[in-house]
Amino acid sequence: MSARAPPNSPTCGVPNTADTPWAFVGSVSVPDTLAPVPDPPAPPRVPNSSEVEALKETCRSLERALDVRESRIEILKQQVADLVGLKESLARAREAEIKMAVRERAAAAAEAKAESDALRATIERLVEEMKEMKTTHGRTGAAPKPDKIDLPAKDTFKFGDVYCFATLKITSREDLKKKLGEFYIDANKVYHDSWKRDAINQSKYKADWVCDCLSLTDKTDHYEHGELYDMLTFLLNNVAVNGEPNVGKTHTYQTIQHRIAHWFYPNVVTTDYCTFHPKTPANSYAHRQAYACTTGLNAMWELYEHSVGGKPWPVGWVTGDHIPFENKEVEREHEKRRREAEDEGGGKGKARRGRR
Repeated sequence: MSARAPPNSPTCGVPNTADTPWAFVGSVSVPDTLAPVPDPPAPPRVPNSSEVEALKETCRSLERALDVRESRIEILKQQVADLVGLKESLARAREAEIKMAVRERAAAAAEAKAESDALRATIERLVEEMKEMKTTHGRTGAAPKPDKIDLPAKDTFKFGDVYCFATLKITSREDLKKKLGEFYIDANKVYHDSWKRDAINQSKYKADWVCDCLSLTDKTDHYEHGELYDMLTFLLNNVAVNGEPNVGKTHTYQTIQHRIAHWFYPNVVTTDYCTFHPKTPANSYAHRQAYACTTGLNAMWELYEHSVGGKPWPVGWVTGDHIPFENKEVEREHEKRRREAEDEGGGKGKARRGRR
């Protein structure tokens, strides 16, 4: 047997033509059989006519599908373009509506402003007419006020010449108003600031009446103008300085208010006491003003007594005094109930004392 090369030898598979079955050429061994040769590739198969037609039909179907797809894409593009156009159209329409609304509102605002200006002009005209009517005829809707006597434009006396005024450093009607208000506040222990303001404001008519009475220059048979003490004692008393009555049924004037009304409103009130009765609007006005005058004179007398008359100035509200309700209606109702309770308690006490 011939020697064979090992399977892993590098000469394995190389044929040897010099020796049979094995021969060694150099160090290379050659097998005694050849390696199989691969078959050549089969020639390409030519499709028959039916297969070609089928392929052509498939191509035509794909072409038709592609055409359909392209047509759908064109339709979609057209729809998108239509939607964009619709959106732009709606935007233009909305913008047009907004502009129209703005123009309408601007027109309405201009019309409202014109109406407001016309109304304001009408109101101003009516206010001026009302002021003119009030100046000419007094309160609107009421009978005209009676004419008051013509008083001097300026006070005929000098405030510095009146001893009481000089003592209290009163140099004008405004100063007198404030001083009367301060005295009222302290004398009545006014607590709330709103009540104090009311007291000051309500003292104006009192100060005006005091100065009007002091300015009379045709009453020298009763008192000289500017003589505060003589004026107060004459106008506030029912008797004259000599003790004789100066008002009454047998005198020219029946009351001190009757005299004041005649002095200041002679066109309405005469020495006949019947004319002093408030039967007509004019008489009623003169009647109210006469009582307002005496209220002011009484307030002045209190101020006189507590400034130069020797009486001490009231101390006003101090801690521990009653604090009223600021609402005057509530305070009046509360005070009414308190007095009723006191009267009821006092009555029972008297009754018990009487039985004992």
